[in-house]
Order: sequence, then C-alpha cells, then structure tokens
Amino acid sequence: LGKTPSSVDVGHATAGGKGPTPSAVARSFGSFNAALDAARLRPLKRNYTDEELIDLLQQCAEKIGRVPRKQDLLRHGWPSPNTYREHFGSYAAALERAGLTGENESPNTWLEG
Repeated sequence: LGKTPSSVDVGHATAGGKGPTPSAVARSFGSFNAALDAARLRPLKRNYTDEELIDLLQQCAEKIGRVPRKQDLLRHGWPSPNTYREHFGSYAAALERAGLTGENESPNTWLEG
C-alpha cells in the first residue's frame, strides 16, 4: 500500500474470508487504532466530508446489494457507524440522506446486525 492501512483497506483486502475482518482486529486489540499501534504503524484519523460519507454508504449498498446494516460497515471495512452518527446525528439519518430508505424497511431493520 505504501501507507498505513485504514479499516476500509483491511476490509477490502480480507473480503471473502481471506483474513481477519476489521471488526475482528478491533475486538482482538481493543480498537483498530490499537492494532495499528501494536504493529508500530501510525494510527490514522480520517476526516471525512459529509459528501464522502454519503458516497461511501451508497457504494457499500451497491456492493452488498441492499441497505447496509451497521454490522455490514464493520464487517466490510467501511467507515464506522459512529462516524456516520457523528456527522448526521444517527445512522438512520445518514441512510436517509444517502437515499437508502426503502418503502418496506423500518429503521429497526437498518440497525440490525
């Protein structure tokens, strides 16, 4: 990569069971940044714009073929649900802003892992 890997990088590299998911790494070390620290890599603090987050959420939905749940973000290495909450007030609000609300889906469905 030539840079410190982000959780998104790890998620893409380990897709299809080729290695530990970013959430498994975070559970093992307490956080993803703690894992980077243990590997003597400088933890990244990514400052996403609202537009970047919406775009990434739409990309995730397209990749998995449905409205992403919080667990999907963690499993696949996308920005964390907390990042969306910090930017939009809630994960459900981020989904709505991204146009990822379905007529037959309730906010409870979105939040299931």
